[in-house]
Amino acid sequence: MTVAIGVEGARLDVQDQTKEYFDRNTPEYSVGRYDSIVDLVSARMSPDMSILDIGCATGNILASIRDRTGMERLCGADISPANAEKTRGRGFEAYECDVLDRASLKCLPGPFDMVIVGAVLHHLVGDTRRASRALARDGLANAVSLVADGGYLVIMEPTFKPRFAMTMLFHTKRIVGGMTGGRRVMLGGHWNNIGAPVVSYYSDDEVTRLAREDCGCDIEDVVVREKRVSPIWRLVGVTQRADTIVIARV
Repeated sequence: MTVAIGVEGARLDVQDQTKEYFDRNTPEYSVGRYDSIVDLVSARMSPDMSILDIGCATGNILASIRDRTGMERLCGADISPANAEKTRGRGFEAYECDVLDRASLKCLPGPFDMVIVGAVLHHLVGDTRRASRALARDGLANAVSLVADGGYLVIMEPTFKPRFAMTMLFHTKRIVGGMTGGRRVMLGGHWNNIGAPVVSYYSDDEVTRLAREDCGCDIEDVVVREKRVSPIWRLVGVTQRADTIVIARV
């Protein structure tokens, strides 16, 4: 379900493109970047506690948590019906819902002891970077509303620095996506592309501020795993690329 929400007059037409992209493409993302989350689950949660993965994709992250911890009360949510179906195929409850639409989240059997928001925030995009940040804030606030008192909010985001390079990428993807009818244009390597889906990437500091200052969470830990910056990223001015995990108590 995709809902059009006004943010400074912008409509979320790009959100429709994002949903269509993930309906056509159901990639399995690496479980390795979730290792810190699995460590947290193993150390701080008992087998009877519940976890919701927002942006569950094909359910492989939930499967990794189940296999490595023995937990069974695991649930997925995704904007893509194809992703939700694949997650159910792995034996999990999974729901098609939009983190920007609180009404659609009422179908979820919460509250949950942990809510994971994995690689979702950069896909919440409006017509501008400012509008996109407002959507990321609203989506995160909706995720917080699903966390039980004293539970955990865990954010995993691919992050980049500096900000101006990500602003340039955002507008380039919008322009190219419009010219190609929402198709992706590859630049060498699966993740090096322009065009659809449009994304609004943040730095590790910005993701932490979204949780702490915008959503009022108590930050327990921030894990920044830096990754190699490829030559094509360096050409556009990127100086840092990382997977960032923010662990917060609600």
